[in-house]
Amino acid sequence: MSKSALLIIDLQNDFLEGGSLAVPDGNEIIDPIIELAKKKNWDLVIATKDWHPQDHTSFASNHGVKPYTELEFTNPENEAEKKIQVVWPDHCVQNSKGSEFPPKFKAFWEQFAGPKELVKKGYLSDREYYSAFSDVWKLHKTELDSLLKGHGIRNVTIVGLALDFCVFHTASDALRENYSVTLVTNLTRSVADREGPPSKLQSLGAHLAEYNGSEIIIK
Repeated sequence: MSKSALLIIDLQNDFLEGGSLAVPDGNEIIDPIIELAKKKNWDLVIATKDWHPQDHTSFASNHGVKPYTELEFTNPENEAEKKIQVVWPDHCVQNSKGSEFPPKFKAFWEQFAGPKELVKKGYLSDREYYSAFSDVWKLHKTELDSLLKGHGIRNVTIVGLALDFCVFHTASDALRENYSVTLVTNLTRSVADREGPPSKLQSLGAHLAEYNGSEIIIK
């Protein structure tokens, strides 16, 4: 039987109510994610964190512009390749309160006795990361893929924040790496686009599902 992992994406204070980059209604998913992590006998549970240095290139403050401005960025290893990207309020700065898990999830994570791993991303200052697998240029890879493969995982179930950025790109990369992907749509929240990312992921081969409090139901 294929092994399964739960990926909990960026459940951090800065993405929650009162945070510098709060995702609307993000706090609503904390309790059911904890419940899901406890109820199912996962072969591995992975939580990810944005983990930015203060001089990170995704921060508007480091470019002298307002948050949510679009700027042109250059591939750190190929000057010919450019991308237009949004710059953000400072968020999830390493070792700040904003980078921490919210108290209830932090307590769960510290006490959880099942197989678990923490994956940090975004710690190279010269490049943006949305996916928990790699930076946006596909140059630097985190340890996520090697952890999954090392545990024999082929099926990943994805929840967390934010659906239209880090959740979407993590799921897209998981599909690219030939994992079977299930997106639990009611255990995610979006910055803006709620409908587009699930449809796009489904077209790429992901399964869309909902958690009903006792089990995951594929749509």
